[in-house]
Amino acid sequence: MKRILLAGVLVLLSAELGYGQTCQAYINGSKARISKNKWADARKVLAENLEMCTDNSEYQYLYAVALARVSPDSSYKALGLLAVADSLNGNPGAGDELQDDIDQAKMALWGPMVNEGVRLLSAGDVEAAESTLRTAVEVNPTGKEGYLGLGAVHQTKKEYDLAIESFNKALEFDPAYKPALLRLGQTYQFKAEEAAAAGNTNQAERIAGEAATVYENYLADNPDEIEVEIQLAGLHASLGNMEKAEPIIRKIMDSEAANADVLTEFGFRLANAQQLELADEVLSRAVEMSRSQNTEPLSYLAFVRIQSGDLEGAKAVLEQQIELEPDNHEAWEYMGYVRRDLGDVEGAQEAFGYAEAIPLKLEALRLSQRSDETWGVEVTFSNRTEAPVQDIMVKFMLISADGDVIEAKEMSVAGEPLPAGEAENVTVQFSTPAENPRVRYDIL
Repeated sequence: MKRILLAGVLVLLSAELGYGQTCQAYINGSKARISKNKWADARKVLAENLEMCTDNSEYQYLYAVALARVSPDSSYKALGLLAVADSLNGNPGAGDELQDDIDQAKMALWGPMVNEGVRLLSAGDVEAAESTLRTAVEVNPTGKEGYLGLGAVHQTKKEYDLAIESFNKALEFDPAYKPALLRLGQTYQFKAEEAAAAGNTNQAERIAGEAATVYENYLADNPDEIEVEIQLAGLHASLGNMEKAEPIIRKIMDSEAANADVLTEFGFRLANAQQLELADEVLSRAVEMSRSQNTEPLSYLAFVRIQSGDLEGAKAVLEQQIELEPDNHEAWEYMGYVRRDLGDVEGAQEAFGYAEAIPLKLEALRLSQRSDETWGVEVTFSNRTEAPVQDIMVKFMLISADGDVIEAKEMSVAGEPLPAGEAENVTVQFSTPAENPRVRYDIL
């Protein structure tokens, strides 16, 4: 009887050794193929024999890496395999080569996943962005960038408490992580404004105080962080607390770090807070700094002057804006109202006529720079007429800071009939390197 039992043990042991040797053989064979850059062959071998080696950490790791290399769209599956490999490897301690490889592979796949989530959010696909970023956080629970992206999703959905939780989580891993801090303070601010709009004044003041504390604590250690100062001043201004806001604003206006974009952001915030006199001063300075070549501060300044009743001043600003953007229907419409209220009936009719004749409305314009320092622009136009439009030629110009045309390209918008109210994206690739350019367009 003992002999039979001993024979059974030997048979089982032999099978176990055979299994281990087989998996190691597949691992060795795959490594040999990978060393010769035969990734597809390695992936095929590993995929075909995966069921035999499901409890082998190195096998799972190699299959994940090969899968991600051959099929980049399989990164989610690859990350799942890496998670399995990580759990199978246990707690090997520092210096374990396999664990180092697993961790590096996870990070190599995790970074693009976070970027994809942010891209989806920017494109307006909030649900897909949330799903992607939740997976990123699960894959790398200590990655601050994942929590930042997920917080931005919650902020977009006006889920302010969840956004605050995500941004605080990012700050746990890096207390000096400025993007998370700015978003955190901004979310408190949004939450305060929501409470104020609902008539909960005391709650709004309490929440705004939390936002102010976030900014002030950061500025105590980083006194020259102009972006945080902008947020703090904007918070005070939105609450009508100009005694605290104005000194910060004037400090920034006199700072060497101030530029037209910074002041334009300030002017926008001040205008929203109905601080029109100071908004006019800040935006006028932004226009001056941009040499009247940037339409954004001009647009805000025209609005501020209309709100203030300075119609002659608004008219002068709108003339500058229209010179830069002759096909901006909103600028022409504002010009029509201004001329009308100044008693220029004929001029008002002319302006409204120009606005009516413009078939396209600019919905969005996004510039992106490539590694060779050339630029691409993605533009979204919508049909603002009551009938379909087709084959509208648009001239796009890459403009220098001095207002010179660096490069121009003509493209057709609405190659197929574009129904009333619907939008179309157009991508333009410029070939001339440029530093901090703008894009202008003319409808031909």
